[in-house]
Amino acid sequence: MSDAAHELAARGLELVRAGRVDAGLAMLRGALADVALAPSDYDDVLATTLEAAHQARQPRVRAAIGWYRGQPLGAARAVARAGDARLAGDEAAAARAFEEAGLLAHAAVA
Repeated sequence: MSDAAHELAARGLELVRAGRVDAGLAMLRGALADVALAPSDYDDVLATTLEAAHQARQPRVRAAIGWYRGQPLGAARAVARAGDARLAGDEAAAARAFEEAGLLAHAAVA
């Protein structure tokens, strides 16, 4: 990992742990914006950002990272299954998955 990205990630997590959530996540986002990161380093910064978002109780950040990594969280899993079912032409399975996610209007249409 580049020194600058590593420093941003470390300082960002430190700030989140100290209760300065917005500043910490901003630094972590800055580290994620480093286009020169190797894929493995990017994964490390994502993991650090995920940990920080968990500590900061930022579910939307956690969900976004989960989607990016192909690991949707909670209801997002059900929505992903519903989308897969619709693509496969299985409207009944899509409706069940939408219902599981709490999206009753989508379930009614599927």
